[in-house]
Amino acid sequence: MILHYLILVLETLFFVGMAGSLVVAIWAFVGDIHVLFDRDRPSHQQLPVPPPITATPQRVAK
Repeated sequence: MILHYLILVLETLFFVGMAGSLVVAIWAFVGDIHVLFDRDRPSHQQLPVPPPITATPQRVAK
């Protein structure tokens, strides 16, 4: 009798895990589609990378 409940719990955990994986897969797919269609919007353009900050100050030409 205990084996029946053990199998029932394991099956439940398996199907809950499968449902969670499906939700994550759908979420990732929707995110990829969102990035694909919104790529050309100005708000998603990559900003220029600033030059690195150095430890020694640079001399300014006069």
